[in-house]
Amino acid sequence: MGQPDMNLAGPVKVLSEAHFPETFKGIYMKPVETRKIFEAKGWSKIAAFQTRNPMHRSHEYLAKIAIETMDGVLIHQILGKLKEGDIPADVRADAINTLMDKYFVKDSAVQCGYPMEMRYAGPGKPSSTRSSGKTSAAAT
Repeated sequence: MGQPDMNLAGPVKVLSEAHFPETFKGIYMKPVETRKIFEAKGWSKIAAFQTRNPMHRSHEYLAKIAIETMDGVLIHQILGKLKEGDIPADVRADAINTLMDKYFVKDSAVQCGYPMEMRYAGPGKPSSTRSSGKTSAAAT
């Protein structure tokens, strides 16, 4: 793909974790923390599912297939600012916990989140593009 055999980089330094470790205690995890969980569970093949929305039926199904074919599933949700009308992180977390407790195979999924704010592009609000019947990047 035109990349050299070697890539060089320097150390990565986090400047601020802001309020996320306190606000989302137990959900917000650093990569090193998720790797420790995977190691403790004996997982080497992990599927990851990233979402900003509650998991719906097709998401549940995809996660369930991943659980059948992998060692485990990481359900990784966005914890930062979303667009108006989106479901808050704590509500999504409760819904995901219910799936993990009542639907998925016991101890087959881990939920965590990361501090990213969604960015949207497009000329108008999603509601205005939906009413015209046209789809744009803002509506998807």
